[in-house]
Amino acid sequence: MDESKQNPERRLYKRINSDIVIKVEEMTSEAGSKLACSKNISLGGVLFEYNKSFPISTVLNLELRIPQIGKRLDTYAKVVRVNELFPGRLYDIAVRFVSLDDESKKLLEKYISNSWWQIAEVSS
Repeated sequence: MDESKQNPERRLYKRINSDIVIKVEEMTSEAGSKLACSKNISLGGVLFEYNKSFPISTVLNLELRIPQIGKRLDTYAKVVRVNELFPGRLYDIAVRFVSLDDESKKLLEKYISNSWWQIAEVSS
């Protein structure tokens, strides 16, 4: 059987491994914000570890702290997947960006592109 038909790639954007700090705030909670660390990122969204689970479609306010580009990017993101890593204690949270402005997209694209070049140089 053709494997590409079994596991079609649904991602629209290149994804890179990345460990940037993210300030996470749940829109419907008054609990305030907490910090998380990303595992990977693309122009479409980010995967990060967090100590709380969220229902699918929950909207979060994220502040991405990317020192390599000298900026903090603010965006809203919708939870699309949650995987429990350690029961009741740690979760992988996958989100899709829903309000990344044009300037932030350009900066994020630059960060991702520069990271790809660094990976290519290391593996050469």
